[in-house]
Amino acid sequence: MNNTILYGFDYILYYYYYYYNVFIGYPLVVKISIFVILVSILISAILFIEILILYMGKIRDRKILHYLKVTYRDKIKIIAVDPVVHSVEDIIVSLNYDKKKPLGVKQKRLFTGLLALFKVELSERLNRTNYHNIILAFDLIPFFEREIQFAKPRYRMRMLMWIRYLEESVSSVVLIPQLYNRNPQIRKAAQATFMWDSSADPFRFFDNADFDSNFRPWDKIDIHNIFENRLRWNKNIPNVTQWIRAPKNEIVKPLFACEIRYWHKKDECPYLLDTFFETNNMELRCEIAKTLGYMKYVEAEQKLISSYTAQPEKVKQAVISSVTMMQSGLSLSFLCSAYFDAVDISTKMAALEGLFDYGTQGRHEFELLELRADMADVILFEHIKNPLINQQKREIA
Repeated sequence: MNNTILYGFDYILYYYYYYYNVFIGYPLVVKISIFVILVSILISAILFIEILILYMGKIRDRKILHYLKVTYRDKIKIIAVDPVVHSVEDIIVSLNYDKKKPLGVKQKRLFTGLLALFKVELSERLNRTNYHNIILAFDLIPFFEREIQFAKPRYRMRMLMWIRYLEESVSSVVLIPQLYNRNPQIRKAAQATFMWDSSADPFRFFDNADFDSNFRPWDKIDIHNIFENRLRWNKNIPNVTQWIRAPKNEIVKPLFACEIRYWHKKDECPYLLDTFFETNNMELRCEIAKTLGYMKYVEAEQKLISSYTAQPEKVKQAVISSVTMMQSGLSLSFLCSAYFDAVDISTKMAALEGLFDYGTQGRHEFELLELRADMADVILFEHIKNPLINQQKREIA
């Protein structure tokens, strides 16, 4: 073998069998130890390479971002706040943007993020027409559509979010396939974007039986913003009572009760009152009670009071808040009774706050109760009159 010269695969094969035969003669513990060490070295090498790639990517992103800021930031801000409307062609000339050498994919992603930051920074001074024309000047709408269709999931989700934030729109042909994407996060983001701008039955997703499963507290803000945006652009907003009536999506129903309150749709109050007594959804009952109080639907006052003793503590507090907001002047005795009968400190606090806010008579009754209060309740009165009392007293209460 000493006179034989090995090349290529034969060379590798020779040493493979050589070390294999050496290795096979070791005790089991040594074999396991060597195996663990080799696997650890391999994993460490892979992780090191990935970290190095990420680090180099961050450096590249910083360089691109620096270039975009130096080249375009100041000029874009001037155009974006200028009350005079600039055409797309004027913006291209002003920014000295070469359409023959457009920004690359990575550059456009970072540039879109910059535009989002500019919108926050410029706020009310922003000229939306110029802002939209800047987006057109850089051909970002086709870029948005390509990202939604072909990019990795994280870039798709980010783009769907940015489209809503930048108040832009994309073709329904591009968006509709994403409404049924296997990835639930992409599907949800696409549905929100579809509701944001579309006129083709945009709220169909509220009818889905699985809408609850992906619903998160942040979605309440998102859906409310969608309603407001559509109203601002003279697009239709739905009659949300149809989903309160629906037998599914119980988690979302309190949100729709809040929306009725926000849009002050007083003609829905009779239906909401009936739903209050029919539903087993405690969160929905709370929001209905607050909605009826906010809209001063006094026809519901005595009915809410009659049901008070049978309600859970959270609903009791909502009924007290509702009656307080109505300010009919007929519920002073109810608020006093709610204070004396309360076994939960939050309910007792709600009753006292109701009295304190219930006009001159309520304030007078509050002061009389304070004079007769025992030491355990005195702190509650102090807290309502002055919420900034010291922390030690709060802990005692």
